Amino acid sequence: MPISTLNLESRDDGLFMVLGDRTYRVRGLENNPNHDQLKIQLLAQRGEAFFIDKLDLYSSKQRQIFINQACVELGLSDEVIKKDLGKLLLALEQQQLKKMMTKSVIHYPIDQQ
Repeated sequence: MPISTLNLESRDDGLFMVLGDRTYRVRGLENNPNHDQLKIQLLAQRGEAFFIDKLDLYSSKQRQIFINQACVELGLSDEVIKKDLGKLLLALEQQQLKKMMTKSVIHYPIDQQ
């Protein structure tokens, strides 16, 4: 799936992605100083059911633990959650890259002579 089709919406209380009947809320992305980690607080919600945890999306072990718990809480197969996390990871990487590129822009003073 091309990254441009992934919809990550920024709101006051976090970043949101809706995939089918599932909504994911991400907090803490701004606390990652570099590309070596992707530590976040992640809320997965489907109707009234939800699961929330802190994890590093770059850690396969932490992703698997999240998948196992979320599929039980949301009543979904682990494959659905696994695919969703992959899409979310790509969207968050793109978001991080945009912010880092914005910060690296150098502003030169205009010579007024």
